[in-house]
Amino acid sequence: GPVRSLAGIERLTALTSLDAPRNEIADLTPLASLPRLGTLTLTSNAITDLSPLAGLELFDLGLSQNPITDLTPLAGTTTLGALGVAGAALTDIAPLAGADALRELDVSGNAISDVSPLAGLPTLDTLRLAGNRVVDPTPLGTIPTLLVLDVFGNQIADVRGLAAAPLLQELQLGANPLTDLTPLVAVRSLVNLGLDETDASRLTGIEELRAAGVSVNGLA
Repeated sequence: GPVRSLAGIERLTALTSLDAPRNEIADLTPLASLPRLGTLTLTSNAITDLSPLAGLELFDLGLSQNPITDLTPLAGTTTLGALGVAGAALTDIAPLAGADALRELDVSGNAISDVSPLAGLPTLDTLRLAGNRVVDPTPLGTIPTLLVLDVFGNQIADVRGLAAAPLLQELQLGANPLTDLTPLVAVRSLVNLGLDETDASRLTGIEELRAAGVSVNGLA
């Protein structure tokens, strides 16, 4: 049957990695005394409280499909390179503002509207924000290393804020109330633009993007 408790694991003080997805784990307290733990995958459990993780030097943390609302215990992490908290209950990602080692972030399927905490994160290259409530993507255009951005299924009407993205190669923009894509012509690095579930008849800029060498796909 499913694992419900991590009790006893605190004795494995040399443990560097723990992979226990699809269980019924809620209490992370036993992990607080595992100083070498670097990789933790607890996707699809019953976790709400991340405070036992506050002192750990994790670099890969998979917590998607858990009812997590509060990322505050992760504030100040300088080691975290990959974080997944998709399909959770997040509204606020402010605690990630100083996550300077973060390269990959997946917070798809939450209720996030304010993405300003991610502005200028120095090493972020893959950002998945599909299925949130983002209206203004401008802060994301300031991430210097961003290569892949997925904002499918948000509330973005104005893409001008993404025009400054220096390295962006892949952009998933489908299922947003878009009108004018012309500003994206300024993103010289753009290779792929995904527009699934988008009404092309209401869009301007598609021909200009194709003329600039962008592969525009997903349009019916």
